[in-house]
Amino acid sequence: PVHVLAVSLNTVRLLRIVGSEVETLDLPGAPTDLRDFTKYEDPQQDQQFRGEGGLTISFGGSEVDAKDTRMRYLRAIAKAVHVRLRDSQAPLVFAGVEEKFALYREVAADPRLVPQSIAGNPDRLSAQALRTLALEALRPLQEAEQRRIAAEYERLAGLGRTAAGLPEVLEAARAGRVERLLLAWDVERWGRRAEQETDQHRGADRE
Repeated sequence: PVHVLAVSLNTVRLLRIVGSEVETLDLPGAPTDLRDFTKYEDPQQDQQFRGEGGLTISFGGSEVDAKDTRMRYLRAIAKAVHVRLRDSQAPLVFAGVEEKFALYREVAADPRLVPQSIAGNPDRLSAQALRTLALEALRPLQEAEQRRIAAEYERLAGLGRTAAGLPEVLEAARAGRVERLLLAWDVERWGRRAEQETDQHRGADRE
């Protein structure tokens, strides 16, 4: 799975992506928007912040630092996300304006947070659009991981610690010696595994 946290001044959404399915998760304890959050602030303070389009908004009272207000807002969201996803190691993609992403990384310090965000106001994006952009944001990490695994395979192959082909792999699996299994997505092999040998049927590779 992959999680997407979409944050703007007006909405906060947490999505879970599994394959082609997108589910909106509840986020107990998170502010629903910045106005909801700031209504609990000191009413004597001037709660100002700069909107997505550069517009400065004020809720009255004495002057208060806009960045500090945004950071408290994002910290409250980060706390709710931590509680909601405490048992998950899935990557988390942030969707929001770049300034907000930088502040969220600072206050959340979440190791699951993907370095590349979905930049811009997420209010304009549907759940499926966020899914598409989240998978794009993950692609550099996936490609880097594939390169790392390939390099590690080559290193271990030089030490005679790899197996290739069904008979060798099945024998290693039977002996409990498989740490990582690499599969070709476009190839299918089926057959029958007997006690001492593998009866392998060859079929056409699948594109």
